[in-house]
Amino acid sequence: MFINGSILYHSKAIQRNLERFDATATIDLNRFALHLWGRNRYYQFTAQFLRKENGKNKYTIHLPEDPRGFVGWLPYFNKRWDIATDKLPFKEYCLANGLACPAFSASKTDTLPGFLIKRRRSSFGVGIRGPFRKFDSSNAAHLLREGEYYDQFISGKVGKAWYWNDKLVCCEMRRMSEIAGDGVHTIRHFIEAHLGKYGFTPEWEDFVDTLEFHGSSLDHVPGDGQCVVADFRFGSMLMSPDWKNHNVVRELRESELGNQLLKAGPVFWRGIPEEIRQSTLYTVDFVVDEEHRAWFLEMNCNPQVHPDIYPDILEDLLGSPKNIPVGAPTPPAQVSSPPIHQYPGQGAQLLPFNQPPTLGQPGSAFNQAYVFPPKP
Repeated sequence: MFINGSILYHSKAIQRNLERFDATATIDLNRFALHLWGRNRYYQFTAQFLRKENGKNKYTIHLPEDPRGFVGWLPYFNKRWDIATDKLPFKEYCLANGLACPAFSASKTDTLPGFLIKRRRSSFGVGIRGPFRKFDSSNAAHLLREGEYYDQFISGKVGKAWYWNDKLVCCEMRRMSEIAGDGVHTIRHFIEAHLGKYGFTPEWEDFVDTLEFHGSSLDHVPGDGQCVVADFRFGSMLMSPDWKNHNVVRELRESELGNQLLKAGPVFWRGIPEEIRQSTLYTVDFVVDEEHRAWFLEMNCNPQVHPDIYPDILEDLLGSPKNIPVGAPTPPAQVSSPPIHQYPGQGAQLLPFNQPPTLGQPGSAFNQAYVFPPKP
């Protein structure tokens, strides 16, 4: 998991594929922008970083004083659309297009056997309450607040699928986080010990409801070898971080689950407004039940970039790769011609000689592309 937030692994993933696309690249340390030249084209990729603000994770295009990780590079910045910023329109879109999503309601829980309370607009799993087995009107935690809704809780494996345009390019899956007992210590002890190794203090409310839903509690002593689900979130703090690559997209491609994810890609892509649809990265969270059925939860328009997806980005921007091994050496950059400034879908405009191209300001939803004229 560490590799996803390491700028070294992102750099390595790009560098190892440059020669396959007749490309070269540099990094500008002023803004950590990635400059990419290849096949008479130039792109500037915007970097994002993870930071903490008032105890919450946030992304920023500026290198913070206390960076917590690297989010990745993309050839655009700040594309946003409705079904990726509001969970209810996403669910309605899934239902209208034949994709499975958990039952939901903005007013009642009558038909939900187990439920969560979620915010319509939130990231990083912030603000979720539950799961609860049965609605109790006398329990204030069960009542909706402004901007919240009820969502059916489905047990199973949790996953995240990365899509570039309509193509499934990466997928990670994991079991819901469990505590393995030893017959001696409480669940509270195990959580405290695990988070303490990394300098974190437990937020006990993150675990109480999940433990109760599964018939346990913080002060319960599980038997030796007994496993108890303590957190359902994909990014649970109970996971043990490592330097392994957890991308399983190749293993899934011939499976029933992989087929569901592959078929869903074109459907999700059509949900992006046409004017910003092309050359776009997004993720979709899902849970897989015992029958290997994917239930789609939400869409993210500004996700963490997985290092494995850069070859697909380069192919979209520069064309098919050459049939040479990944990691072939790349020759030095040879860039001297004045560029033509071109946004996708617009006509090219020749810039005056020696005038540097002006990139879109933060908030621009378009790729930044420059096409170089061939040398005489």
